[in-house]
Amino acid sequence: MPGGVINSLEVGCGRGTISEYLWEKGAEVMLIDNDAGAVEIAQDNFKYRMFDNDIFLDDVLDISLKDNTFDLVFSTGLAEHIEPKDVAKFYQEQFRVLRPGGLIISLNIPRKFSIQFLNIFKKSDYVRSGLSFKEYSGAMFQAGFPYTRVVNVNPFPLFTNIPRFFEFPLVIIFMGI
Repeated sequence: MPGGVINSLEVGCGRGTISEYLWEKGAEVMLIDNDAGAVEIAQDNFKYRMFDNDIFLDDVLDISLKDNTFDLVFSTGLAEHIEPKDVAKFYQEQFRVLRPGGLIISLNIPRKFSIQFLNIFKKSDYVRSGLSFKEYSGAMFQAGFPYTRVVNVNPFPLFTNIPRFFEFPLVIIFMGI
């Protein structure tokens, strides 16, 4: 990797796709999730790659790792599923484990429609906070990050719990295409 090996933490790893990519490029990766099923999927994903098993169950609001450990901390599609009252704590924990000068990347969908709302039919504890970009940025500032940058990304989710043959037509309908 340019500038040397980075040490990264994926918070709410799901299947660990981004960590897998970083690992293939030479990064040291650690993955955490508060869902045992997600941890198992990520472990299966890395099983055949002779990867030291740094994938484990942890509380994203109370990360059990040491302060100032990682060059990069990132989450994809997670912050919008944190209760609004806990979003600043969510970012405080990431700030705590990030080394000074490190980078956080938080990809989320604030206050916009997402096909993932269908999870309400499968998960009784499904949360969709609906915070705005400004509110996420404020929570990051409150957590200690002196600078945040907001960019728009693709609105299509990486994963939903519905069959693909059903997902695509719904995306088309809701996108108004």
